[in-house]
Amino acid sequence: MQTYLRAGIVLLSILLVLVACSNTENENRQKKKKEVHITISAAVSLKESLEEIEMIYVKDHQR
Repeated sequence: MQTYLRAGIVLLSILLVLVACSNTENENRQKKKKEVHITISAAVSLKESLEEIEMIYVKDHQR
């Protein structure tokens, strides 16, 4: 019985360390995100279409 208790404590300790480390990694990834600028050259006739695409892109990539 004591062996199971020790094994449980060890597993819980490892789980706690892994959870704590994964949170920090996720926060670091979010901090590293950079703003991206896209330049598109197109004919004037495509202006409305590109503005619509821009609105959809911005909506999908907002945080």
